[in-house]
Amino acid sequence: MKQILIYFNSMGPAGGIERVISNLANKWTSNFQVTVLTKDNQPYFYPLNKKVSTKSLNLDFNLDMTNRIHRIIQTWKSYISSVQKLKVFLKDYSFDYIYVATPLNAMEVYMTHTVDVSKKLVISEHASYYGYNKIFNRIKKFIYPKAYKIVAPTSMDTAIYEKKGYRTIYIPHLTTFLAEEKVNSLDTKLAITVGRLTSDKRQLLLLNMWKEMEGKIRKENWKLIIVGKGEEMDNLKNYIKVNEINDIVKIIPPRKNISEIYKKASLFVFTSRYEGFGMVLLEAMAFGIPCISYDVPSGPRDIVVNEFNGYLIPDQDCTGFEQHLKKYIDLTVVDKQILGRHASDTVKNWDNDSILRTWNTVFKN
Repeated sequence: MKQILIYFNSMGPAGGIERVISNLANKWTSNFQVTVLTKDNQPYFYPLNKKVSTKSLNLDFNLDMTNRIHRIIQTWKSYISSVQKLKVFLKDYSFDYIYVATPLNAMEVYMTHTVDVSKKLVISEHASYYGYNKIFNRIKKFIYPKAYKIVAPTSMDTAIYEKKGYRTIYIPHLTTFLAEEKVNSLDTKLAITVGRLTSDKRQLLLLNMWKEMEGKIRKENWKLIIVGKGEEMDNLKNYIKVNEINDIVKIIPPRKNISEIYKKASLFVFTSRYEGFGMVLLEAMAFGIPCISYDVPSGPRDIVVNEFNGYLIPDQDCTGFEQHLKKYIDLTVVDKQILGRHASDTVKNWDNDSILRTWNTVFKN
C-alpha cells in the first residue's frame, strides 16, 4: 500500500485548510497509508480516524492569530528550524508522495534536498491565485514548476496554472457534510457567516451593510451571527459597540459542533475579498441554506449559482449585496425553501466518489 505524507504547520486551528486536510486524510485511508506531520503538538481541531498516523516536528509553532505582522514574523522564524527537522524526519521515513497545502511548506520540503519533488511533491492550492503577496508569488514561481502536481480546487485557478505550464489538475474539495435528508425549514430569521476574522474575509464590510439596513433588520427581527476568531476581533467588537447593534449581531468562537449553528440558520452571507474555494458555502448548502456571496476570485462562482441556490454579487457592489439581502428577507418562506432545496441539491450532486477517484489518479493507484 502506497504511503502518503501530509505536511502542514498545525492542525489546531479551526480553519478551512485544516478541514480539507482532515477530510482527505480520513478518506484516503481506504486506499493508502496516511501520515499527518505537523510542526507543533497542538490537539487537532477536526477529528481524524484511527488509521491516520500523526507525527510532529516538535517545534514551537503557536502562531499569534490575532496579529498578522506577528504571525508573519513567527512563520519566517520557524522556516530554518522546520527545514532542518524535516530533513531528519524524511531521512528516517519513506513516503511515495508528500502533500502540502502552502507554498512555504512546499519550499521547506524542497530545501531538505531529500525528496525528488518532480515525482513526489503534490501542492494543493487553498488560496485564490490573486490572494498571494509578492513574497509568496516568488516562492510559487520558483517551486511550482518543479512539483509533481499542482492541485487546484477551482476552474479559474486551474486554467491560470495550466496556462503557466505547471502540471496542474482540477480537483474540487470534498464536502464536509452530506446533504441533510431534513433540510432547514428557513423560517427562522437568522443569517450566519463562518470564517477567520481577518481583513481579507471583510466581516467589517458585512457589519457596515448590516448597519445600513438596521431599520429593515430590526423591523423584520433578523439577527446575524459571525462565527470565528482572528486579528479583526477587537475592530469588529468595537464597531458593534459604537454603532449599538449588539442586539442584532453576535460574534461567537469556532466550535466543533458547528452543525448546530448551521441547523438554526436561514441564510449564509459571504464577503471574502479572495477565496480559494469557499468550503463554508458547501457546508451551509448541505443544510439547505441559500448563500449570498460576492463573486470574487476564485471559488464562490463554482458553488453559488445566481438566483438558483443563492445570489452571486459583483465584487465590491455593496448596494447590490444589500438589495439582495433585502430581497431574500422579503421572500416568502416557500420561495426561500425553493432556493434551499436547490442548495441542498448542489451538495447532493457534489460527487465525493469522483473526487476521490481523481485523487487516486494523482497517486497512480
